[in-house]
Amino acid sequence: MYFEKKKKWTPNDHHLLFVFRGSIIVQFATHSIQFKEGECYAIEKESQLKEIRHDGGADYALYAFQFVGEEDVLNWPIIRYTPDKLRSALRQIEATYAKGQPLLFQKEVFDFIYLIHQQKDRRSRQCIHQMEHIREFIDQNFADALTLQQMADHFYMSPNHLNELFKERYGMTAMAYVTERRITMAKFLLARNVYRVRDISHKVGYDDEFYFSRKFKHETGMTPTQFARKAKHDPQYDVLPM
Repeated sequence: MYFEKKKKWTPNDHHLLFVFRGSIIVQFATHSIQFKEGECYAIEKESQLKEIRHDGGADYALYAFQFVGEEDVLNWPIIRYTPDKLRSALRQIEATYAKGQPLLFQKEVFDFIYLIHQQKDRRSRQCIHQMEHIREFIDQNFADALTLQQMADHFYMSPNHLNELFKERYGMTAMAYVTERRITMAKFLLARNVYRVRDISHKVGYDDEFYFSRKFKHETGMTPTQFARKAKHDPQYDVLPM
């Protein structure tokens, strides 16, 4: 039995990831997964994890583990649980370990694992990774003339099923995410004050300048020209959105 908090991921151990506050992005060799507050996930050893990225407000923990029945844990999808309860239970386990009570420590670990196990989401791990691939596909191609049908065809899914799963994971439909990425990039380009609105509309995936202007105003409450005047030299738009 092995269950120990780690400062960073190591390829020789399985790890449980717990997010207590904010969100983080775990970058693997071929894709990334975003984890949000209250989520936990099992990361297999030798999983080609490259890095963990987060903003300053995020709080998370990694626990290396090895015990009988770990195969069931490694098949977990992303599981959601109350962040405060996660933190409280883990602190209790650490306190018991520090007191040198091995039998009680093992009991508390297994009770904790079983408690989380009962919260298992109905989504499979494969489905979670597939949604991450779709999100990354949008990130890379939002400036093209993307449609829901094109994305569904690309990933061999029906449009309705893709939208249902994407919204379940990210809280918005796939096309709403396309719009969000386009408007975010448009804001960055408008703040540069070096492109015409027509050119920006084409750069972010809208062939029709007037449709882009209407869409931009609907999303931001301002026309592109109004936004450009307001955002000029605003430091929050100095960094290219990822």
